[in-house]
Amino acid sequence: MYIPAYASWNYPKQWQDNQGEVIQPVEKTKRFSGEVIVLISEKTYSAAEDFTSAFKSANLGILIGRPTAGTTGNPVGFALPGMGGFQVCAKKDYLSNGEEFVGYGIRPDVFIPYSLDEKLLVKKALEIFKK
Repeated sequence: MYIPAYASWNYPKQWQDNQGEVIQPVEKTKRFSGEVIVLISEKTYSAAEDFTSAFKSANLGILIGRPTAGTTGNPVGFALPGMGGFQVCAKKDYLSNGEEFVGYGIRPDVFIPYSLDEKLLVKKALEIFKK
């Protein structure tokens, strides 16, 4: 079996059998039900981008910032002549609505343009949160 993520980890091709288990949700009374804001930017990638995808799909709050990096963090590397190299994203992921985000990023609900003020994203998020 060829699993793109395994290729990026240098695992050999193999047979795989996953039975899986049913996961039961936690009682509603034990869940946090307040407002949740997640800040994202071009620095959001790999597992953080997977989290962003799940968060967006679950409609748990709003995403504020700039589009994510658009990479799963599972590169397959290749050597180039002259001691060079390059990497290609080995996994193709989608949002739950079928929208592809690899190569594009996940768009925020509230866009905050890039600024030299490194704290602008947090300031804007706090303004929105206080409303």
